[in-house]
Amino acid sequence: MFIRIFRVCRDNVVVLLTLIAFPPGKEGIVSEEADMTLNPQSAHYLLKVSSDNKSLYQASLSSPPRVPTNETYLLCICVSSKNLLDTRVYFVLKVTQRVPWTLGLRTESFNADRSPDTDPDAGIWTIASAEGKIIINDGKATPTLHVIPAMLGLYLDYARGQVSFYDSVVKRHLHTYITTFKEKLRFYAAVPVGQEETHDMLISFV
Repeated sequence: MFIRIFRVCRDNVVVLLTLIAFPPGKEGIVSEEADMTLNPQSAHYLLKVSSDNKSLYQASLSSPPRVPTNETYLLCICVSSKNLLDTRVYFVLKVTQRVPWTLGLRTESFNADRSPDTDPDAGIWTIASAEGKIIINDGKATPTLHVIPAMLGLYLDYARGQVSFYDSVVKRHLHTYITTFKEKLRFYAAVPVGQEETHDMLISFV
């Protein structure tokens, strides 16, 4: 499904994803679809992870807060249960249109409770949603004209130091970070839910 769209693109990063579109077992595949799950122990008490660990919701404001562990974040953050190291993977998420979010990858040593999640130099590579549009967190929160996608694709090539984001519905490249990875990575999600309770899904791995 990606091939027709990507043939008209001039972005070398996007060309890599034409190979991902081959059926499993076919020659030319450069990545596999990651089986991603969220770590419920990492979720802030205002966030709730589904029973299959695939989706993130706002916790009920009337429920008593969970007892935090040493993995629990002080901010409205949740990370994946799986580390990503020396791999090439592609995964897709359904994302909310109603609540702002920041999504991407972070290093194992990144301290999300003390460091801003907008600075790649700190070991985090994310994009965000704001007022219906995508924001690139390249150290200065660069606005774009891209509307928030219903489904967000994220591609990692660890060896190349590449993190790419896509609108998975219309097959559009949103942004690519190029860096050098030296440690394990985790998927990162920050969703600042507040006093107004919502039962909508916030993010969900497809």
